[in-house]
Amino acid sequence: MDTMVIQGTCETDYVKNILPGAAFVLWIVGLYGYFAKSCFLLPCVVFVAITPIRWVVSCPTGEIGAGARALWGGMVATVLAIIFVCGFQFCLAADRAQNLAVNSLDDAFGGLRKAFDAFWAHKDATEPMGIVPGACGAGAGYCHSASIEPRFWRNQWKSAFYTSTMAHVETIRLDILMLWFAMAGSDGKPDGIFSKFESKSEFKSVQNDLNSTLEDAHTLAVSLLSHEGGKFTGLGKLKSTTGIDTLGDLPALISHLESSLKFPAEVPDSMEDDELCQISTVCMLLDSTIKHIAVVIAEAVRQS
Repeated sequence: MDTMVIQGTCETDYVKNILPGAAFVLWIVGLYGYFAKSCFLLPCVVFVAITPIRWVVSCPTGEIGAGARALWGGMVATVLAIIFVCGFQFCLAADRAQNLAVNSLDDAFGGLRKAFDAFWAHKDATEPMGIVPGACGAGAGYCHSASIEPRFWRNQWKSAFYTSTMAHVETIRLDILMLWFAMAGSDGKPDGIFSKFESKSEFKSVQNDLNSTLEDAHTLAVSLLSHEGGKFTGLGKLKSTTGIDTLGDLPALISHLESSLKFPAEVPDSMEDDELCQISTVCMLLDSTIKHIAVVIAEAVRQS
């Protein structure tokens, strides 16, 4: 660019008037790219820093266009190299970075939902949740690539929302692990603490409420990140729009447990194996978990 400008202006008789004007315009464009903090920041800084060295000189004597052929050949070679490299990268890529990032988020949410299914069924919740850490790690890399890939007619990639959602997914994963360890006791095996009251309507309501809210968060987050243009209609798929950060029948379930459960006849060797401690811990963690899930829905609604 700087060579083309100096050659173009030196071929005229008004180099002292044209070159300062061209420099002013191009430097303003470069500084705009710098202060806008876009992905073009580094190229703009290099351009603005190097061009004064080439422009604050006297015009060359003799035939100005003598080096035009070599300059043109270099430009053609550079453009062809860019086309070949980008073409191979595009054709050999597994998929677009956005789709890979969304698939990773989908897998992470799927692992959480399977873990909760195992938790309610008194099974090991850590096995179905094993894919979640890998999906979160892969998604972070895909998200960075998606933020710099060409969007063309598509909506801007919601990098901040994706990163925040993945952080909440990791938090929910920790919630499930704590729920699992609370239910498993000191031996690390399911104690079936729900067996005495899992047939009660209050417990089923709490279970369905949490599962439904997690499903809403999963569906809404994936739909919002997959949306590429037009009006977003994913909010219409929400099953619940009020009270998403609370388990409606949890207070009623706690009241039922207070009236039906009794202190053990013998003191257990560890509080981890005390049924009352286990149930109390699970109820407290369920209330905390639903709030973490609700944050995902709230942020998705704001982004939409």
